Amino acid sequence: MRDLAAHAEECFPDTAFFLCTDEEMPHITGAELFRLCRKAPAVLDGFGQRSHIALLGPSCAAWLAAYFAVLSAGRVIVPLHDGMQQQELEDCVRQADCSVLLYDRRRAETASVIADEVPGLCLLELHTFIQMLREEERESLPELEAEAVAAMYFTSGTMGKARCVMLTHRNMGSQISSVTEVLPLSEKDVGLSLLPLSHTFEMMTYIAGALHCGGTLYLNESVRTVKKNLREKKPTILVAVPLILQTLHKEILNTARKQGRLDRLQRAVRLSGYSLHLFEILSACSSFYAYLISQELQEGTEQEYTAIRPVRNGLLSDSTHEILGRRDQTHILLEHRTPPALNGQNLPECLDAAAAVSYNGEDAFTEELHAADFETAFAQLNRLFSKCHHLEKAFFGLKGRTKFSNAPSMVGLFLLAFSHSGVHGGITRAWKIEKILHYLQTGYGKNPCKGFGG
Repeated sequence: MRDLAAHAEECFPDTAFFLCTDEEMPHITGAELFRLCRKAPAVLDGFGQRSHIALLGPSCAAWLAAYFAVLSAGRVIVPLHDGMQQQELEDCVRQADCSVLLYDRRRAETASVIADEVPGLCLLELHTFIQMLREEERESLPELEAEAVAAMYFTSGTMGKARCVMLTHRNMGSQISSVTEVLPLSEKDVGLSLLPLSHTFEMMTYIAGALHCGGTLYLNESVRTVKKNLREKKPTILVAVPLILQTLHKEILNTARKQGRLDRLQRAVRLSGYSLHLFEILSACSSFYAYLISQELQEGTEQEYTAIRPVRNGLLSDSTHEILGRRDQTHILLEHRTPPALNGQNLPECLDAAAAVSYNGEDAFTEELHAADFETAFAQLNRLFSKCHHLEKAFFGLKGRTKFSNAPSMVGLFLLAFSHSGVHGGITRAWKIEKILHYLQTGYGKNPCKGFGG
C-alpha cells in the first residue's frame, strides 16, 4: 500500500483523489498523500509502542489519508465499520488489542464511550491527526516486512459476531497487483465509492484503482445520497455488492409503479436482453487484448463474419471466426415447425423449432426449442448459443472465464426475432450497432435488420 502511495506521488502529484463533502479536507493530492506517509512514523512514535490503531468514521479523504499513513509507518491499521453499534465497536477494539482510536469528530460521543470501557485506549480526532502530520518536519520510512501483519479487518457479523481477518503487506500487495491487471481503468474514469471504506473489496478495487491509474473517485456520504450522486457525478465504473444493486432495483421499480410506468419499464427490461448481447460484441476488444496478454503476445488479429440466408421454414447461418491465424466454422440450421407469433411489441411469443449445429464440418449437437413467451424463448436461444461459445473456447484454447463475443451469439438475436422477415445477407461484429440498439429499444425508425449486409 505504501508503494501505491509512492506511485501516486510520482505519476499523479497534482491529481485530486478521494473527493468528498468534508470542508476541512475535501480531497488529497498524490503528492500530499505520500508526504503525510513519510511524516507518519515521527508522529506515531510520540504514542510509544502502540502498534494497533483503530480507525472510525464516515467515508472521507481524511480517513483514507490516515489509513495510508498508519500502514506506511509500519503500524497495524484496524478499520472499523461506521455502521456498527457501540457494543460491536467496543468488542472489535478489544479483540484487535487496539491502543489508539482515530475517530472522526462526528463520532466523538461513540469514541468517548468506547474509551471509558476499554482501559488504556488513547483517543485522537482524525483531522487533528492529519494536522499533526502536516506540521511534522521529520520524514522517514521504516522497512516493512512482507509477512508482517498490515491490517486487521472485521467481517460484517451476519453469521454471528464479527470475526477478525489479518492481512499482511504481501497479501495486500498481491491483491492490488491482481486488481490493477484485471480492471481496465484510466485517468478518464470516474468512480463513485458506495461501500464503506472498512470493506476490503472497496479498498482493493476503487481506492487502489484510483491511485494506480489517476482516475477521479468521489466518496458517497450516505445511502440517502446515492441516487443524487449517481445522477450528478455520472460514474463510468461502479463497484458494488448485490445488496446495493438489489436496493437500487427495488427503488426503481417502486418509483415506476408510483408514476404508472411499471409496464413500460418491464418491456424495456425484456428488450435489454438483446442489448446485453450487443454489449458483449462491443466489449470483445478488451477480451481479445486479455487473451493476447495471456499468450505473451504484443499484437494479433481477430476477425469474424456471418452469412445468413433463408431456407424453407427457417434460416441457415454460416459463421467464420479467426483468431491469431486459427479459423473455425460454425454452421447453424434453425427450422420452425410453425411461424413464431409476435406480441404487441413485435417480439416473438411462441417458438416451436429445432436447431442443428455443426462445428468445423462435424455434427455437434441438436436443440429442441419450445416456448410460449418471449422470456422463455430468449433463454432457450441463449443456451443454444452458449453451447456454440463453449465449442469455440475449446477450439481456441480459452480457459476459465475468458470469452469472446462470437458471431453465433449475435446471429442468435436475429434467428428468433427476425426470421419471419426473410432476412438475408452478412454481418460483422460492428455492424450497425447503434441503429440496432435504437430500433430494439424504441421501436422507432426503419428496421435496420431487414435485408442487412456486411
